[in-house]
Amino acid sequence: KLAALGFLVPENAHEEKTWLERQNILAGKKIFRTRHFSAFYSGAEGYRVRRFADFLEKIYHLLSPKFVRALCRPFRRPGGAPAILYVCRNREELKSLWGKALLPDHIRVFVTKGGILAAERSVIESGEYKGVLAGHMAHELTHLFLCRAGVRLPVWMTEGLCDFHSGVYRHDLFLKLAAVKNIRRFKEIEARAAHSLMDVDDAPDDRNMAYRQSESFVCYLAGLCGEEKLMDSVFKTGLSRDFRTVFKGDHGFSLDEAEEKW
Repeated sequence: KLAALGFLVPENAHEEKTWLERQNILAGKKIFRTRHFSAFYSGAEGYRVRRFADFLEKIYHLLSPKFVRALCRPFRRPGGAPAILYVCRNREELKSLWGKALLPDHIRVFVTKGGILAAERSVIESGEYKGVLAGHMAHELTHLFLCRAGVRLPVWMTEGLCDFHSGVYRHDLFLKLAAVKNIRRFKEIEARAAHSLMDVDDAPDDRNMAYRQSESFVCYLAGLCGEEKLMDSVFKTGLSRDFRTVFKGDHGFSLDEAEEKW
């Protein structure tokens, strides 16, 4: 019944593709496959889609060693399928995949809750597959890795991990932002973020305190606990195991205590 009403979130690549087919979203789409991705697109941008998919493969190989302990052949589980890259024809199509919440103007690529990498056509057409875009795509691919691992984390922890794995943390920039914006308790952020951290602060990434303090705290936890041990706690978390409980059991102190020290 839930599936018929559209409330069921896809849990693997096969379900993702099935969901897209049932929504009649894939009708008329062309497809290009790499080792770890299936890119669906329309129009004549095939060459650029191929270049972008190859760009994603490079980022995948940089990130995958950090997640290989939790996944058996990530994105290519036995009997599974590659991750889905869906290139939207226009802004309206991107909004339809975002959900009921308002899509901020600066968002051009994101991972759906079902694990579909949705990108606005302008991202593919830019041809600038380096620099800032490389960091953004590392962030989004980390979302995919966590989705495939089946972990269930507080939204700030998920976004903090994605930022942690997508670039070099600048504490000086965080302190400058903290001088003009309030830092919130993470439990308050969890309560306010119904759809995403944009519900807490809708500013672009570099000026978004919810994102920046999440990144700062995750970097602090990695230094406090050790990155490998922190990721072990992450991978133990699922529907039946709350991250706060797992964290305290693994490290001997609570997230609240760590937050106070941070």
